[in-house]
Amino acid sequence: MKPDVLVLGSLPPATMDELNRRFTIYHFDSRPPPSPEVIGRDITARVRGLATEVNRGANRQLIEGLPKLEIISCFGVGLDLIRRVLKEKRKAGQVHCVARGRNSLWNKTDKWKLGTT
Repeated sequence: MKPDVLVLGSLPPATMDELNRRFTIYHFDSRPPPSPEVIGRDITARVRGLATEVNRGANRQLIEGLPKLEIISCFGVGLDLIRRVLKEKRKAGQVHCVARGRNSLWNKTDKWKLGTT
């Protein structure tokens, strides 16, 4: 079974082809990003990855509404929201940084709670 990935926005066709080959894709092209309720509990409960474009992004409600989210891939620059949420979660002891830099990696701790910062 392929991992479930939520895609927001219009990614390059070659990228979408590769994502479809490797993952089960749920694609939303709406603005603003859809809420977890619009996406549906059956999907949000399974999504492990989020791919978005920089001018689309993902808001706090969406990120916190994906309980199995492991990775966020943002095509472009401007990772301010992602950095802010991770910083808040780190201060609350809910995540810790395993690797820094371009290939940074963050893990949830046992204090992880949805909807809290």
